[in-house]
Amino acid sequence: MLKTLVLLTGVFCFAYLGNILANQPSVEQAETSRSGAYERVTKERVLRCGYFVWPPYLDKDIKTGKFSGWFYELANATGDYLGLKIEWAAEVMSGQQVEMLKTRKIDAICFDGPYTATIASYIRYSDPMMYVPVYLYGRFDDHRFNNNADLINTKDIKLLTLDGDISQDLARKHFPEASTYQLANSVQPSQMMLDVADHKADAVILDPLTVEGFSKTNPDKLRKIPLPITLGIYPIAFSVLPEEEKLAMMLSQGVRGVRNTGIEDKLLDKFAKENPNTFVRPAKGYQH
Repeated sequence: MLKTLVLLTGVFCFAYLGNILANQPSVEQAETSRSGAYERVTKERVLRCGYFVWPPYLDKDIKTGKFSGWFYELANATGDYLGLKIEWAAEVMSGQQVEMLKTRKIDAICFDGPYTATIASYIRYSDPMMYVPVYLYGRFDDHRFNNNADLINTKDIKLLTLDGDISQDLARKHFPEASTYQLANSVQPSQMMLDVADHKADAVILDPLTVEGFSKTNPDKLRKIPLPITLGIYPIAFSVLPEEEKLAMMLSQGVRGVRNTGIEDKLLDKFAKENPNTFVRPAKGYQH
């Protein structure tokens, strides 16, 4: 009886130990989990992109799942140059870049911008692919603020802002006394403009391409308010976690490669023809 008990105990312990060992990650798996995005990307040759759905910069067809837009083309061109497959892995909400990158479900935001003050300290950007200006837009028939920024900076004026967005940053910077009408970061950009048109707010800070896209189907709703100050011109770039310096450097090399081989010019020429005066080209690092 005692021998049988000892034997059964030994079998049980052996089986238990075997189960533990079978479920332990391999050395390769363990190294992968400890390594960063750069090591994984260079090994697998796949860049998992987080993305903002912000037409017409980047859009996703709900029915087909197909992506389109400026950022889609620019990111794929950079990936082609670096020999990387671009995988559009997960949508990211405005202001949630850091949290999403920390999940390791994505390697980079493709593309990120305009930069926001609340995020800039916790993220690393690649070289920019382009620059985007932002302006103040109000209702089409509202001319109260023309060339007078001081009239906006009062508590009686309500600026529409999006949580975690540049509209929030710049409203605080340029018009700290103005009231705000804040929307959640999950709303579509078109809702920001509709709310201004519907008198829920007096004005909103946005880029011209976004407003142009809205105005094609909503004519005579918004107009750019002429002001004597520049609200901002922001770079558009890949973004990664601060510790992913090597990945940021690799993506910067890809951006420069696309620029120096004329691929960027071809894409930006096409964008400029479709939507002139909506972005600023980056300066080249050389002269003829």
